[in-house]
Order: sequence, then structure tokens, then C-alpha cells
Amino acid sequence: MAIYSSCLKPAATHDLVRIGGQFDGGYVLPERILLATQGLLSLGLSDNWSFEEDFAAAAGVPVVCFDHTVDRRFLARRIAANLSKGVFCADGLRLRRATRVFGYRRFFRGANRHVRRPVGYATSGGVSLSEAMGIAGFDNRVFLKVDIEGWEYRILDEIAVHADRFSGLAFEFHDIDLHADRIARFVSAVAPNLFVVHFHPNTYSQIGPNHMALHVEVTFMAHSLLGANERPEPKALPLDGLDQVNIPGDRTAPIEFDGVAG
Repeated sequence: MAIYSSCLKPAATHDLVRIGGQFDGGYVLPERILLATQGLLSLGLSDNWSFEEDFAAAAGVPVVCFDHTVDRRFLARRIAANLSKGVFCADGLRLRRATRVFGYRRFFRGANRHVRRPVGYATSGGVSLSEAMGIAGFDNRVFLKVDIEGWEYRILDEIAVHADRFSGLAFEFHDIDLHADRIARFVSAVAPNLFVVHFHPNTYSQIGPNHMALHVEVTFMAHSLLGANERPEPKALPLDGLDQVNIPGDRTAPIEFDGVAG
């Protein structure tokens, strides 16, 4: 049994859907978010933009991604690495990852943009979150995806300041054993505007205290998107048909939440 902080316990809505590819890269979120979003601001790209592609297609909105680590050389290395590990593996995952990279130019054109700048400290070419939203041309009703390998803790305060501008958030929190207090404070800070609607342990991460995965995926939705008499309720996790392991063959331990946030 894996035990996580109760601050991450989701109150699920009835309209959850999976956006993004199979295994790693997909997030579960309420479908209504797709109808209420002006644009997707994505922090963290790597070689997997299946979430961004699916979100853009389903919501009909532009996507602007910030990731200073991704360029032609990086993508070429990722193609070579995936192919060298076996095109003909049983699940075909490596082949899909390799061929997906060839779609970079097809997706990032027109309204969909990849900005090669980091978001956070205004050093080494970085921009603040509010500056990133300005560059993207987004004002309000923004959906924010954050998967930046631990850098998220440097921008949590700024996200909380702008919490009323988001239709929802999709987070990957890293090293949650070291940052439990920061996460709890963040959830509390955004609580007037946003609440947790889904939680998923990253099955590819290391296992820490209480058998918990050290990296977890968390989705938030704006309170303003709730119906007048709607009362979201917890659901048993993982969700059949929506949640998937991050790597084929992984297993998800049964999930419980403790009685004390953080």
C-alpha cells in the first residue's frame, strides 16, 4: 500500500478523460476544461508532445511550449537512442517514440510554438511565468502543464499568484519526499481558485517512504467550472480505462492518503 499526503487527494468530477498518448505523457482531466480554455501553456517538452497534440485537437486552441533544452541536436539524439534500444520491442513503444519526433515540424507551426527559453528566474535568458503568458498571447482561461524535472518548485509561488487565470493545471511533482511541505503550501495557496481532480503516481520513478512513488502527476481544475450544485467525490485509484502505467509492464501499488496534509 502506497500512502500519500492527503493534500493531494482528488475530488473527481464525472467527466474525466485521458489526454495524451499511452503510457508516459498522458494526463487525466475533466473534459469541460477543453471547452473553457483559451490556450495551453506547456512548460517542458522533451521528445513527447502527445499531450499537447491531443489537447490542441480536442480543445481547438493554440499551444505554446517553453523548453530551452530541446533543439535539433537533442531530437536527433533521442531518435538514435530510441532506435538503438530496439525498434521491434514487444510493445512498439521505442518505435513510436522515435517516429513521433519526426512530427516536430508538423506540430510546431502556425499558432503552435516552441519557445526555447526557460521559465523561472530571469537569468540565462529565462522569463517569468507572467512574461511567458504574455509571449504566448494568453490572458485568462489558460491551461498550464508543468513537467520541468524539479524546476517546478522555483515557480510555485508565481503560479499561485496567477491562480485565478487558469482553467486548470497538470503537474508532475518530482521528489515529493523532499518537498512535501512546499507542495502542501502550494495546494493551500491555490485552493480558493483550483482543486485537485486527479492523482497518479509515476510508475517509472523510484519508490520512497510509505511505498510512495517519488514523482507524481496531479491535475487541478478551476472551481469556476463546477456546476451550481455539483459536488465532486473521491474515486478509487487508479481509474480503470484512464490511468496507465508510465512504462509497459509496470505496476501501480494500491493508493491511500494519510490524514495530515504534507
